[in-house]
Amino acid sequence: MAKRPMPLTFMAGLFLLLAFSMPLQVMFLYGHGPSEWQAISNKLTLFNWFVFCALTCNAILVWRVSPLLKVSVPALMGGVLLNNWIAGWYATDFSLWTTTVGTLAFMVLNAPLLDDHVQWIIKHPERRWWIRSERRKLCVPVLIEGTQLASLKASTFDVSETGVFVPITRDLGVGDWIHVRLQFDSLNQMRCQGRVVRRAEARGEYPAGVGIEFKDMTWGQRRELRRHIRRSRREALHV
Repeated sequence: MAKRPMPLTFMAGLFLLLAFSMPLQVMFLYGHGPSEWQAISNKLTLFNWFVFCALTCNAILVWRVSPLLKVSVPALMGGVLLNNWIAGWYATDFSLWTTTVGTLAFMVLNAPLLDDHVQWIIKHPERRWWIRSERRKLCVPVLIEGTQLASLKASTFDVSETGVFVPITRDLGVGDWIHVRLQFDSLNQMRCQGRVVRRAEARGEYPAGVGIEFKDMTWGQRRELRRHIRRSRREALHV
């Protein structure tokens, strides 16, 4: 079974742990119990709340391996730096030395996100091999073109964020590189490169055909494709 890279799991858990350690610190410093949540909340400053929310959001983004991490992690580091500087300079519970060491330690803890493998996944979220894309039966007109292939017109049998299954049994072989154009409606179409990854005989409800994997799709194209898949699911639920 394909597994999520350990650095991503570690960082998602670490961000959540750090987020909830903030109210725990207040409880420890001021002797509050868990039921005194209002008193605990009142002792958290605006910057504390910003860091708490930023840590929680980044935990979710790391878990999803969102491209937004390229912006959200630097913003989080800046927020932690500012929050700790204010706490060390003005607060009486922490010294500037203590908060400076804490800031440096936090920067070091983010090192797993700088790993080349992790950075590659962040830049190419479509390559998250541990996530199985939702596949929906969806009949969409498709035009397939290739350098040594006459244009083929067909309709998809099902669609996912990573590819389509098309009931075509001729002129396409495993490994062929092609150009795919999906026509969702008269004003909405998507073009990308594709590669034939399998040929299948008719089996059960599936007709004979080929599986095509999308290549070099932009994040925007993938988001648009996801929107159409989800819309088809909602329409099916209301039938």
